[in-house]
Amino acid sequence: MEHEDNKRALELEHEIEREEDKLQELTHELKEELGHEKKHDEIKIIVHDEDSGLNYDIDGPAHESVNFFIQKLYKKIDRTRKPDDRLRCDCTGADVFQHAHMNIEHYSREFCKDRYWTFVGGTGGADGSVTNG
Repeated sequence: MEHEDNKRALELEHEIEREEDKLQELTHELKEELGHEKKHDEIKIIVHDEDSGLNYDIDGPAHESVNFFIQKLYKKIDRTRKPDDRLRCDCTGADVFQHAHMNIEHYSREFCKDRYWTFVGGTGGADGSVTNG
């Protein structure tokens, strides 16, 4: 009888170890899922700067405004906004500045689904033309 009790105790130990392994695996999967969900709370906008030819990734929280992303862009390109700067949604051609007050997630969903903007600075655009006056 003692032999069978020891055998059963050993079986239970192995079963507990298997269950602990399963629990650890499920915990790891859950942490990955939660991390993945956090990434969905972020919005990434790609901005093509026609003046430099460079692309910039501008990312931030989905609850922020379009203006937040505009400000991040200007900081990233190290410029001050000028009245004749142009920033447009690439897929629609629509002006981004006019939507600065909107939530970025709503704006992206309703007005600029591809999240790709094009920037042209107010002085000397992509064609390099300069006006002499």
